Amino acid sequence: MQLLRGQSSIPVVVHVVWYSPEENISEQQIFSQLDALNRDFQAQNDLSIVPPGFRSLIASAGISFCLADMDPQGQPSNGILRRQTDIRQVASHRTGSQKTICYTELGGSDAWDPSRYLNIWVGSFGGLWVGEASPPESTPSNEDGIRIDPRYFGTTGTATPPYNLGHSLTHEIGHYLGLQHPWGAANDNKDCTQDDGIADTPLQSKSYFGECPASGFTCGTPDMTMNFMNWTDDACLAMFTPGQKKRMQEVLQGTRKGLISGDNRCMSTSTQAPAPIEANLQVFPNPGSGTFTLIRSNKSEAAHLYTATGQWMRSIPPHQNSFELTGAAPGLYILTCGNQQLKIIHLP
Repeated sequence: MQLLRGQSSIPVVVHVVWYSPEENISEQQIFSQLDALNRDFQAQNDLSIVPPGFRSLIASAGISFCLADMDPQGQPSNGILRRQTDIRQVASHRTGSQKTICYTELGGSDAWDPSRYLNIWVGSFGGLWVGEASPPESTPSNEDGIRIDPRYFGTTGTATPPYNLGHSLTHEIGHYLGLQHPWGAANDNKDCTQDDGIADTPLQSKSYFGECPASGFTCGTPDMTMNFMNWTDDACLAMFTPGQKKRMQEVLQGTRKGLISGDNRCMSTSTQAPAPIEANLQVFPNPGSGTFTLIRSNKSEAAHLYTATGQWMRSIPPHQNSFELTGAAPGLYILTCGNQQLKIIHLP
């Protein structure tokens, strides 16, 4: 593994707090989530679903994440802690006013110094939530960080559609770094009167929870449904804006400056930065309908087509350069080839 240094590298400690064996997720699943975060925050993810009208607003947040290679006492570490608990649905459990998962003595795992590390607790919410985050200066230090269900963490292992592309943690880290939803702080009564305080994210009044739309329109303007701070399914999330980047960087230079200052060191889970997905797997037209042209760098490997919920549809043999979605329902589909993945919008 590589050591990463720099003012934009955030050291992460992952607390895996498990009740059943399947909740004790693998290192590979953890690595897949770190890779997804680095793609998302550096605009190296699949951006093909961003409509032309919003493409000029795609921004790299200039932030990277890596597992801490040293604990608060200066001892070597891989940034992963595992704790077995006797509490079911530990992430949603409370002991008085305390979040149980954040305290070893209560059956969870104590936070590392939250001024120096991003603490991520992976534990079961029992279907109540995907995850939750601590916005800046909003939470007791022992609970400062992010809690997320193992079914919605990473891109392999127990990762489960529609939150199996790693974007849910990207969303929660956005909150941790000072971002709100596009409709502002309200979870109810979204009525076009509240905003997130970011000028280049259009005001909207719908969350699109449980949906995977190609587009949307509320509050008199097109909605940025693919913005990471929406509630759309992972397959329909793709971008941050320059305004959101500015807000996150302000937080990193302000209330969370300890994350990127000093001699914090951390390890990369990859030996090199991920290449943009579009460079090796492309489909034209996209959006489109009928027959699609396929371009892939690995012509010896079959491609595979899935619905947005992960149901396999068909395979496209090596050297075949086109495929059809004629007769398929309009919507979003996922094409994979090896470790590459691309979203396709099928129009009526």
